[in-house]
Amino acid sequence: MDYSHNWAFEPTRTRYAATWPTLVADLGPAVIGEQAAYTADTLAAVLNTVADDILDVADCADEGVRDALNLLVNAALVYLDNGWREHDPAAARSRLEHVAAGNYDADLDEILDWINAS
Repeated sequence: MDYSHNWAFEPTRTRYAATWPTLVADLGPAVIGEQAAYTADTLAAVLNTVADDILDVADCADEGVRDALNLLVNAALVYLDNGWREHDPAAARSRLEHVAAGNYDADLDEILDWINAS
């Protein structure tokens, strides 16, 4: 998959289990037990599509909301890949720094400046 126009990276894990199979049922999930499993590519595509739809409907500027959604999409896949399922205030900054280091040519503080620029 060409990620040049997408926000999400390709994580190392190849499948994720999800409890919302009807959301992307048309994308062909594999069923494992009672849960549907989706490839990382499928999850990345859905997250990018949702973000693009929100940005189109909200007519967002190039900074602010767009950058926040970009970080959200990238972080969601990194969090899934690392098993980070629970909110942990003590680890939040280091987790997001991990996302920034692996997906941006900027550090977290610069990304947060983009988000707060609007």
